[in-house]
Amino acid sequence: MTPLSWPDDISFAAGPSVYDQMPSNVRAFATYAHCLVHRREAFNNGEFGMMGFANANYWSSAVQRCDTSELPHAQWRAQVIALAKKADFANAPSIQNWCQSHGFVSDASSSSPSNDSNTYFESRAVHELCATVLRAEQEQPSGSEQKSDHAQLKEFAEQVVASEIRILLQTALMKHAGIPVTNAESSTHHEHHVSTTNDDDDDDR
Repeated sequence: MTPLSWPDDISFAAGPSVYDQMPSNVRAFATYAHCLVHRREAFNNGEFGMMGFANANYWSSAVQRCDTSELPHAQWRAQVIALAKKADFANAPSIQNWCQSHGFVSDASSSSPSNDSNTYFESRAVHELCATVLRAEQEQPSGSEQKSDHAQLKEFAEQVVASEIRILLQTALMKHAGIPVTNAESSTHHEHHVSTTNDDDDDDR
């Protein structure tokens, strides 16, 4: 990802930078993927000694300097809202509080999320969600009710992350094939198990 998202040649990259040769929309996809790689590092230190989540936040900010018009912001947001309404999650306080805090709520007065070109999906909110899950793993309370709520939050986070990655890949592939993208995520019934563990062996090459 680094050669497509960083203008200089650096040792962390798999090859020389081609950033200046790429259109802004390509940079946007690469930069967004770059932030997802560092999210996987979680609380571990990676490039330049930065903690994974901190580096992920940096690259999330870098996305805003690109042309983000072709990123599937509306689809991402719509999918998170749909997941939060599922029977498994609809009554979980931690999930609903997170959604409310980050604006992942339905707005009957607005246009359909999948057609809203003004929607911006904030990936840093998902970084925070993953960090919350990992901290709770380390500070697991003894109360069964709290354990149940944490299990729901973890499952929700895994499904959010899986959908985010899938929609990004589907959108990129459809655009490469010249297929109009209207809704890259058409179903929510699949089960997804994306690790939210504190991995330290991933890199961005």
